[in-house]
Amino acid sequence: MRAQGHISVVQERRLLLITDDGTGCQLTLAHDATVDIDALRQFAEARTHVSVEYSGEPGLASGVAHAVEPR
Repeated sequence: MRAQGHISVVQERRLLLITDDGTGCQLTLAHDATVDIDALRQFAEARTHVSVEYSGEPGLASGVAHAVEPR
């Protein structure tokens, strides 16, 4: 699945994506993700609009972000 918005919070390997419609999606960054934690922090600080590819259910342990790309 894919969602777009901006990253509001980064804590350890977790992120909170606020989607374009205002929904919060809490996800864990996959170990093989295309970005690292420092990039997520930069996106959050700059309020960069991003596209996130994820699997599972946001807010649960199964919610995993595999790719985060600036838009």
